[in-house]
Amino acid sequence: MSEDKAHQPLNALIVVQEDHAEAVMHQAALLMQLRSGHILLQKHLHRIGKAGSATCPACLSDDKSIHHYLLMCPAYAAQNEKTERAL
Repeated sequence: MSEDKAHQPLNALIVVQEDHAEAVMHQAALLMQLRSGHILLQKHLHRIGKAGSATCPACLSDDKSIHHYLLMCPAYAAQNEKTERAL
């Protein structure tokens, strides 16, 4: 057996571990953005001057918080129900 074939399972394991580590880091970054309020939603974009209004673009509500986006926005009702069931 060639040396390359002998190392294929190990190489595949390393790739899976790297993909998992990258996914965990992405989730950690997203959680930090959610907790700090520095996430690309209208409220934050308006605060930093990147959006003309802080109004929710999906439902035109003045409530543009992370809570609104994740759980209350009627435009995302189906996704909100899935989120609530998962909590």
